[in-house]
Amino acid sequence: MQGIIARHGPEGFTQREEIREIMEPLLRSEELGGIIRFSGLTVEDGRKLLELLPPANRECYHNAAPSFSEFVLEVGERFPDALFFGHQVIPEREDECISIEGVLLPMTSPSSDRVLGVMKQFAQSEPDELDPWEHEDKSYWRLWWD
Repeated sequence: MQGIIARHGPEGFTQREEIREIMEPLLRSEELGGIIRFSGLTVEDGRKLLELLPPANRECYHNAAPSFSEFVLEVGERFPDALFFGHQVIPEREDECISIEGVLLPMTSPSSDRVLGVMKQFAQSEPDELDPWEHEDKSYWRLWWD
């Protein structure tokens, strides 16, 4: 059975200059199958994107992860130093979007229970992976909805 593909905005919206200025430095892979991976999106830049993205993309989510806006607003409020990662779908595909798949949260305590407790308040499900992660000489909890 084939899934329903819906547009998350007008064709080409991810290529608007203001969006490209934020996203291009974060792109971490070559396009493969119409998808380009990104990482290191700050809460501040996530909030800027919220103002620029079409409403449907703001509510876009990957699998059972929080939506783009939930990640930026809810996680950002509780963890202002969070870093988001995910993928961008190219305009040539009908499902063009910018989607957050996971987050790096500063490891301020050795317990992952607090992190899961916060995420359960708005996430549809627990992340598929929750593990310690090192990034630029800092320790994080990496939460990923695969």
